Amino acid sequence: ALLPKARVIATTYQLAGNIPTTAAYTESDAQGRFKLELPESSYNLTGQKDGYGPSLIIASSGDVVSLILPRSGMVTGRVYDEKRRPVQHFAIDVITAAPDETAAPAPLWSKRFDSVDGSFTVPSLPAWPVSIRATSTGHAPAFSPMLAVEPGKSRQIELTLTVGCSLTGTVQDERGAPAPYVFLDAEARMGAGMTSDVSMEAAKQTQTDEKGRFTLDNVPIGPVMIRAYDGSHAVTTAT
Repeated sequence: ALLPKARVIATTYQLAGNIPTTAAYTESDAQGRFKLELPESSYNLTGQKDGYGPSLIIASSGDVVSLILPRSGMVTGRVYDEKRRPVQHFAIDVITAAPDETAAPAPLWSKRFDSVDGSFTVPSLPAWPVSIRATSTGHAPAFSPMLAVEPGKSRQIELTLTVGCSLTGTVQDERGAPAPYVFLDAEARMGAGMTSDVSMEAAKQTQTDEKGRFTLDNVPIGPVMIRAYDGSHAVTTAT
């Protein structure tokens, strides 16, 4: 069936290394058709519509592509702080895990909430297991366990935001000289129960100063992966 008013978002990593940047977005018309005007390159295309799971493909300029959105389940829940008080201003993201050797992917679905009681609803979930992430200013992100909800079903969760910790350090080049203006991010590491751990994009990014120093605030407590990258060196990680 054709899906009108489905959101189609093109993202690229070319502008800032590991940080996905929206290059363009549009909505499908009454016949489900869409068109994005983009510079010549390759892009991640995500299709979204409430009540349907997202679809993700990689496409290049000039391609003619199709996105198939599966019927979706729903997640409802509440966000609390450490004292069990409802958090009223927060964002909810649907994120998927990635192996440590690859950059953590962009959220599959995102929305900002202004909620008196901390409640939220996620009406768009993929067919595979995902984690629900809550973020709010001055707090470390909170992650749900990996979950999958059958189409037409609903699941309720609670997420607790904490202050987290601050993580400081320096970045050097291969000669030991300070590396200024290097991008860094913190990714929460989770045991996948498989052959290796996976990382979740933890919404914390910064850049080194002229002496190669950096500080990441509100980093989740526990194992995290710090990823450093710029335009002239190989990506480097530290756990």
